This record gives sequence, structure tokens and C-alpha cells, in this order.
Amino acid sequence: MKTFIVQIEDAVAEKLAGLAAVRGVNVEYLIEAGASAIADELAEGDAFLDRIVWTPEDIAAIEEGIAQCERGETIPQEQVFAELRAKHGW
Repeated sequence: MKTFIVQIEDAVAEKLAGLAAVRGVNVEYLIEAGASAIADELAEGDAFLDRIVWTPEDIAAIEEGIAQCERGETIPQEQVFAELRAKHGW
């Protein structure tokens, strides 16, 4: 078995911790399972990346989100996670 040391954004780490807790596994398990799935997909060609298709609606939503950020219409991360925890019981 090989060990890798990676840095993960705090928001991603929090998501992983929440998902792991809900599923009754540890974060390391999720990371290994995800890495394995990606490696398998990429070994078959670029099927994994080929499935990512940006529709005109996706692009419009992304552009609107960028515009909202530029206008300062944002919500603090702490508030977003608090609302998610309250809604989903994380």
C-alpha cells in the first residue's frame, strides 16, 4: 500500500467529514474509494472526464453566480454549513 499526503480545502474536508459520518466510515475510506473510482474510470480512457457536459443552462448559472459574487451578494461559509447541518442533521 502506498501513502500520499495531500492538502484538501477546508470546505471539501468538511464535506468529506459529514459524508463519512453519515455513512459510518472514516474520511480516509472515502478518499481511497474516490481515488480508486477515478483511477478505474481514467484507465478506461477519458470516460470519466467525457461525462462532464456543460449545458447552456449550467454555463448561465455559473456566470450568474460569478456576477453575484462580483456584486458582493454572498453568504458566509459558516452560515451555509450551519443551514445545511440544521436541514440535514449533520
